[in-house]
Amino acid sequence: TEKEKKNLEKKIERRERQIEHLQIEVIRLRAALWGKPNGRRNLPA
Repeated sequence: TEKEKKNLEKKIERRERQIEHLQIEVIRLRAALWGKPNGRRNLPA
């Protein structure tokens, strides 16, 4: 149904945002591991 579709779209969007945050977190953690000061701000998209 249309309502179910909307709910799925919302779920997908939420997950995509979580993935973006996790990717940024991984980049920050890697930078910390190599002792680089907290990230050159031009993080890969």
